[in-house]
Amino acid sequence: MRRIRCGVGVCAALGLCVPLALCFGTVLAEHKGVRLAVTVATKILPLSDRFDLDPARPEEREPQRETMFDIFGHDDIAASIDVNDSAMEAWGLSDFAGPVPTEKRTFTDREPNRPEIVHSSDDRSPVAATGVADANGPGAVVTEVSDPNKDAPERVNELIGFVVRGRMAHERLQIDDLDSLLASNGERRLPLLRILRAFRVPVREEGGVFRFVSEGVGPVEIDVPNGQIQIKDHRRAIDLVQAVSDITLKADLFVSSADIEEIFDVKLEWNTELYEYRIQLDRTLSIWTLATGSPLNMADIQYMGADLPEMLPAADRSHDALQFLQIDWQAGYEWRGSQGTDSDAHRVMLGSPRETLWGDVYDGQYKLRVSHPAVTWYEGDGVDWANGDGYAARLDWFEWVRRLPSAEITLGDSSSGLTDLVCPVVTTTGVRVNGLVGWTEGEMASDRSRMGLRQYFGRPLLFEGPAPIGATVELVLNGRTIGTQNVLPEPGSPPGMGVYRFEDIELAYGILNEVTIVITETNGNEIRVEKTVMGTPQLVPKGRTAYLGLAGSRRDRRTEDIQTVDTGEFSGYMTGGRILHGLTDRITIGLAGAGQQDYYRQYIDDPGASYGDRTYPESSQHGGFTLSCLPFDKLMLSGDLGGSEVQDSDGRGDLAARLRADYLPTQKLAFNADLLNLGTDYFDGVDPDVSDRRGGEVGMVYRWNKAWTLESGIGEVRDNLDGHKEDTLGVDYRSVGLMTTALPRSSLTAKLHNLEVSSDSDDATLLELRLRIAPVRSISIYGQIFMGEDLEIEEDNRFLSPLRLRNAPRSLGPAQYWTVSKRFNKDHRTSVSYGDTGLQETLGVAHDMRTTVKNHPLNLRGELLKTLSGGVGEDYRFRFRADYMLDPFGNNQFGAMVDLTEDDYAFYCYMSIQSLFACHRNRLIHVNESRIRTAYGAVHGRVFVDYNGNHLLDSDEPGVPDVKVSLNQLNSAVTDKRGYYILSASTNTGEARVFLDADTVPAIYTITSGVQSAKVYRDSLTEVNLSVAPLISLMGHVVAVDPNAGRRKDAAKVDPNAPDLSPTILDGVDSNDTSKQPPGRPAPLNGVRVYLSNPASGLLVADSYTGADGSYYFDDVKPGQYKLQVDPKTIPPTHFLAELERIIVVEPTRDESVEIPMQDFTATVQPKKKTADPPPTDAAKP
Repeated sequence: MRRIRCGVGVCAALGLCVPLALCFGTVLAEHKGVRLAVTVATKILPLSDRFDLDPARPEEREPQRETMFDIFGHDDIAASIDVNDSAMEAWGLSDFAGPVPTEKRTFTDREPNRPEIVHSSDDRSPVAATGVADANGPGAVVTEVSDPNKDAPERVNELIGFVVRGRMAHERLQIDDLDSLLASNGERRLPLLRILRAFRVPVREEGGVFRFVSEGVGPVEIDVPNGQIQIKDHRRAIDLVQAVSDITLKADLFVSSADIEEIFDVKLEWNTELYEYRIQLDRTLSIWTLATGSPLNMADIQYMGADLPEMLPAADRSHDALQFLQIDWQAGYEWRGSQGTDSDAHRVMLGSPRETLWGDVYDGQYKLRVSHPAVTWYEGDGVDWANGDGYAARLDWFEWVRRLPSAEITLGDSSSGLTDLVCPVVTTTGVRVNGLVGWTEGEMASDRSRMGLRQYFGRPLLFEGPAPIGATVELVLNGRTIGTQNVLPEPGSPPGMGVYRFEDIELAYGILNEVTIVITETNGNEIRVEKTVMGTPQLVPKGRTAYLGLAGSRRDRRTEDIQTVDTGEFSGYMTGGRILHGLTDRITIGLAGAGQQDYYRQYIDDPGASYGDRTYPESSQHGGFTLSCLPFDKLMLSGDLGGSEVQDSDGRGDLAARLRADYLPTQKLAFNADLLNLGTDYFDGVDPDVSDRRGGEVGMVYRWNKAWTLESGIGEVRDNLDGHKEDTLGVDYRSVGLMTTALPRSSLTAKLHNLEVSSDSDDATLLELRLRIAPVRSISIYGQIFMGEDLEIEEDNRFLSPLRLRNAPRSLGPAQYWTVSKRFNKDHRTSVSYGDTGLQETLGVAHDMRTTVKNHPLNLRGELLKTLSGGVGEDYRFRFRADYMLDPFGNNQFGAMVDLTEDDYAFYCYMSIQSLFACHRNRLIHVNESRIRTAYGAVHGRVFVDYNGNHLLDSDEPGVPDVKVSLNQLNSAVTDKRGYYILSASTNTGEARVFLDADTVPAIYTITSGVQSAKVYRDSLTEVNLSVAPLISLMGHVVAVDPNAGRRKDAAKVDPNAPDLSPTILDGVDSNDTSKQPPGRPAPLNGVRVYLSNPASGLLVADSYTGADGSYYFDDVKPGQYKLQVDPKTIPPTHFLAELERIIVVEPTRDESVEIPMQDFTATVQPKKKTADPPPTDAAKP
């Protein structure tokens, strides 16, 4: 196969200077007698030649000469735009350049040389044109071709920068390698279509007329054949140049900088030092608009890069009945014994298997989780079922979500929140409806908040972090335990360390959530990680409305009476709703209401199940009002009013109010305040202890610089608001803290707490110190010390925790923990630890080792513990643990542990299985080789060979293995042997870009659909199939014959036995000199321009110049119908070509690659006209 490369494009890609690239551009490379050059439309400047650099790199091939329009019906598609793709491919467009023929030429029909090439003669109709009649070819005329660039000055190609900045830091668009045409008169032209692509402006083309809407300007129409532009209602002439980009290898419209300014309503400023154009905007473009609920780091800051064809619109979620299947299961064996006893205890445990399914039914997405009881076999006692009654399947979770254009309907289990004072967090089994009103179509398309659910009524988060292997991690949210996990090894973690992960944790709306992560190590040491997380933003844009409504029952899944298939015990009902409306962009008001009947029957019947001292009511009604205000940019105010009416033995009702303020006078200084008044008989619908409180707090955070941060807070809370108690409990607290990283390779936190309780005579003061230091790269020291008195309220240990106050102290007591680690290399680490919890004092030494067995990680840990004081039993203990991972991400593991003391011994082994399957085209595929988080949604599909050119995956089209596919430039995967890939989306992703890496596509293929947008939803799959096709090339010759060569006086005598001189062996000869050729023998014509155009629009697709052997070559020709033409201006004036154009059809192929030879274009040499002084006579007539 022929490979012809672009010298200038390679130089530019390697970052060489433009003059060097231009020098290379003047060299024409000979390859098998073929010489090509890519030029500006008028052939004034040969930009580059092709060199065979590396056949394995597809992007370094001959520039792709694809059809500018998909002439099989896709030229009318306006797809979503991404700056990483050529402006042409998203609209079904491809290359075009050069003069556009405006008149047809008559020609003689020719038969195809190959069955793949079909010449259609039915559509050929001669058009009368003025020209010079050919004496040797009756009826054939040579017409003058219209060339819009014929009077243009000479131009050179230069790479420049193009930077657009907005008002905010994330508002930025940058193109580092924008190709421009610099004319000899100093005028610079820029590629309009590529810039439109960068601005994500959809473009439609029809008959050579481009139509698009420029943001902030209005409709724009560019009529290429007639050289006209219309902006709104104003129409004028435009001077444009059609040329092939030497960077994207695609055709473009090069226009002046003044035209760019008018089309986009911007001001271009040239920066000579940086060699780039700069645009500073005072408005925000739609490409910079953050989706609802997205932080600044989700802003789309793009750089122009890969140029891949985008042929299909955005893909929506899959509608397969089964999309994901996850199976979780654990099994273990335990052997225990003691010295001095005759029998050992043996136990086999089969953990509770669990299956989770995701799919689509009735146009809604469902999630179903079913668990089975654990089974334990004891030696001597037999089998014991966890529920005591044998097998029973339990429905742990079920939800079905139907997404409408502006709303979302959920049936089954759901979690959400209303306000801080009315049902802040509630889980029901029933129906929930949430939606948005007044949002524009564009805002709805970019919404990532699940129709306002994440943004205004709840916020699911992921909590994960490192922890020692074997440790127990407990997640506590607002004082309540949400979940507990055992830390397992994680690939890539340091020796001895694993990762805990709590997914899809719902946070309440608009309140400060207190998150505590308690890590308890195997030696008993406890580490607490505390965070405060704001639920959700509180402002709704002006004129917009967000709403939520719910109705359902409480489903208790921990019932004792378990049936064969158990769905839990339902009790009571709860209904509620909330509406938020933006009066202005700075003021949002809201109303909320809720009611419940017997919803908390479990806690009423079993008071011990309640978290606090107060009991739950049988029924209650709630109402609330909220106001959020941003009076100026640095102050945020939010207020809540709530009222409740409770039906129980007392029949009480009360009111509550809360006001929060956040003030940021500077970037370094922040103040916060929180005032609350909760009536004695108030009930917020969730926690009875959130009542009978009055108080408030203020806090301050001062970030002096990156290395120093100072924070402080003071607060006071009282109960007994109506005096119904004999004693009033009052709590005053103060704290001041300092965090610094000023010392190299270290961080230090020191915080002083003071707690004053009215029932205690003495204050409690506690100093909290946390130190992390790495004196050298291989040694790390970590310590936490709590010195002083216990911080606790003996009368009510939940006096402060339900209030979610930002600066309130938590329950702490004197304790300390230290560990010193020495890392010898990436696979070996030794650590010494000391812990004192007040009840037990221990000292330990451990060594962690990480190795690989059959390409899978194996973690080993040995630990020796010494109990210094307070222990029960033996003083020494030795533990050894081994964990072997069966897949790259640790989803499937096998492990064993040995525990030895002075008198006892134990052996334990386990197997943990978590297998995830994705369903693609009714086939379950095991995807444990990829890290997939179903809660975020995923994109999957195949990279396949598109034999029929429809860009759709058909059953007989094979996949392409080992191709890299990326999602939003963040996640990537490599296709398997079937061409399959799967990629997990990032959190809150609404729409993603999926594209393949052209470097990894085999050189025998051309990319036909390399990028596509995908709409991503949580717990759902979106299918995106990307296509390649066998590489098709066209080759042919332009030759000339001189019928009078043998009759001329200066003609050489020709030996009749001499071999035939075919064009391929005339290299190095002046091939345009046919005077010495035998009569009728073809001679090659050098430097003749041959080009392909779209017969429907007349726009150019690709062009080539014949080499010394008369050959031309078109690489990477897509299947379709083309017009193959010869530029008559490049034919020597002494020659005449009767056939200037042909209609050809390139059929799809199933071969790996095809070179299709074309029938020669044959010109004839015209006889020289005789000049005679006397008047012509009859004998002188030709």
